[in-house]
Amino acid sequence: MKEKTFFNDLRAHVVFVVAMILLFACGCEDPYDLPPVKPVVVIKPADSIKMTSATMVALVVPNEDGTQVSFELESTGSGNWQTRTLPLTYSGQDTVKLTSDLSDLVAGTEYGFRVKASNAAGEVVSDISTFCTYAIVDVDGNLYHTVKIGNQVWLKENLKVTHYANGEPIPNVTDPEAWGNLTTGAFCWYNNDPKIGEVYGGLYNWYTVADPRGLAIKGWHVPTDKEWCDLETFLGGQRESGPKMMETGLALWKNPLVQATNSSGFTALPNGAIAVSPVTGKFVFMNLGEDAIFWTSELFGPGAEAVGISISHYCILEIGLIYTQNRGFGIRLIKDAE
Repeated sequence: MKEKTFFNDLRAHVVFVVAMILLFACGCEDPYDLPPVKPVVVIKPADSIKMTSATMVALVVPNEDGTQVSFELESTGSGNWQTRTLPLTYSGQDTVKLTSDLSDLVAGTEYGFRVKASNAAGEVVSDISTFCTYAIVDVDGNLYHTVKIGNQVWLKENLKVTHYANGEPIPNVTDPEAWGNLTTGAFCWYNNDPKIGEVYGGLYNWYTVADPRGLAIKGWHVPTDKEWCDLETFLGGQRESGPKMMETGLALWKNPLVQATNSSGFTALPNGAIAVSPVTGKFVFMNLGEDAIFWTSELFGPGAEAVGISISHYCILEIGLIYTQNRGFGIRLIKDAE
């Protein structure tokens, strides 16, 4: 048995030696000398977007030594790609996060960017990621996008300002019940949570709208009832306009009656309100996720009531609604006519 095992081992050794001789004799390549591998690139959303600046972001797996990477940027639709080559080369199989800062952008402009990477195996190009620079800034430094709908230009976000235009603070009244006794301007965040306010904007009573110190950004104003009507007409009427103005999906809107398209770009969010509860008769935070409610700039006659508008989860735009001035609603600004 031992003798048989010895001859088997010897035969296997001889076969291996013969195979190696034949391999090198015929000039075949080393089986461990693999061809080079192209890099892997993944584009990510832009970061730190401001009015004239942003940061492009991408992930790259170099795979080979000496991999070169560059970002390319264009104003969307222009086809004029500008190359921004990174100064270093990269290597290895680990994922590398790469960034490129932009500081010469145009406010209120949409851009597209992509990343290219090349090595001995060839070049690869990522998908295109888009972003839009902010268009205007308020007295507190909050940034806003804009959208043109027909002949009107609107903010795409609800107002977040905490100071009047002259720099004086708007009183932050945090007790909803206290709102019922107010006769001067006040604001707060829904549930007094600034994180909610960051998404949905502030809630303001109508006294802030009328305050002579000014609430709007220069060159903008709180829209009139007629300006809301003009928007509704342009978008096709009461029932047609609602879905065209509402943010899409179910992340923010709770159970909308029909599917929102936001085809207008208005991006209405269900900011809720400070209003009178039909159950308790007291002022409470209510309807976040269900109603987008905004003030107009108009009073209803000589009384203590003002005009507002609403887009509910029923997806209908209602204009000319009458409310007491001490309720808390959102504000969406419209640009002054030129």
